Amino acid sequence: VSAMAKQWAAQLVNSPHASAEDRVRAMFVQALGREPQNDERQRWTAAVRDFGAGNGGNLMKDAAAWEETAHALFNTTEFLFYR
Repeated sequence: VSAMAKQWAAQLVNSPHASAEDRVRAMFVQALGREPQNDERQRWTAAVRDFGAGNGGNLMKDAAAWEETAHALFNTTEFLFYR
């Protein structure tokens, strides 16, 4: 799971998403096959910002923050039991 999260993060930081919210939306569609609800999008975007808080750089290029987010998404019940 860690290797997959790292690979996905590497792809994400090279993707032309306009904002963290847009990227979170794209992650939901790719991983879960659905759009996030507004509250989910807000929570997950806040989580990305928290994961990248210590970095102080460009969040959209912060592979470590996106790797943590991908790893967390992989561990959601919805992902584990996606049909």
